[in-house]
Amino acid sequence: MSPKSSLRAVLRGGADVGSGTHADLYMVVSRLEACPVVIGNATVDVRPCAAADLGVLGASAAGKGDAAFWAALAAHARWGVAVASGVRLEAQAGVLVPLTSYEVVAGVPARTLEKTKVAGVALGAGVMFALP
Repeated sequence: MSPKSSLRAVLRGGADVGSGTHADLYMVVSRLEACPVVIGNATVDVRPCAAADLGVLGASAAGKGDAAFWAALAAHARWGVAVASGVRLEAQAGVLVPLTSYEVVAGVPARTLEKTKVAGVALGAGVMFALP
């Protein structure tokens, strides 16, 4: 019922990074992923997946803003359960490895508010609707 490959658009929101200075962070990302193996049946399954993200990472703090190219690779497992015809609940967990590195710096004196990590844990949940 679910495709082995998909193109997903993601919008991730802002964050208050503490220490009295507020930074709004956003990402607009397109993801191309492949989940070539299905373990399970039509009702319950798990799929190991690999993905590539391309998009824009932006930040604004202390009245200034900037945006830059974003790229990352990911590997994750996706669990799915069919709850009705053409409807699945999905959850996934894995690792995200950025291919680009950035720092968000603001304030006087300048202070690093956020920095791209070498790798991170990525968790997600959602509902999939099959198109006719």
